Amino acid sequence: MAKIDDFKFKKHKLKFIKDLLNRDDVIGIESNMRALLRIYQLQTASEKVIEHTVEYNGVGFTGRDGEFMTSLAKQFISKKSLSSKQFRCIKKAMKKYSGQLLKIVLNEIDCKDIENLIPDTPVKTWVRSPLVY
Repeated sequence: MAKIDDFKFKKHKLKFIKDLLNRDDVIGIESNMRALLRIYQLQTASEKVIEHTVEYNGVGFTGRDGEFMTSLAKQFISKKSLSSKQFRCIKKAMKKYSGQLLKIVLNEIDCKDIENLIPDTPVKTWVRSPLVY
């Protein structure tokens, strides 16, 4: 499988990220959940607590997504899984954050490590019940 470093130009790296987020398999689940956690980590400490975007700093969730996506990230961190309906919402939302994800990959945005937030359970258990598209 290709890696993001295999691509020279930003537009190709961005397409690679979007393609990963669009997948309907275990790789797609892992990519979307890691993306959710990355964007969640960009929320300020106060935004994480109140589950709402209050600082318009160009990183993290948009004002419209702040409350819902923060709640899903927190639920995933605590329960280690989400429903298939919740996952579909994440998959739809993460596409609009592909630009921020690219900047994270290119180290243009400093992002905390998320490995401590990733469940040690198999990826296929991260979404409860079969995915229906």
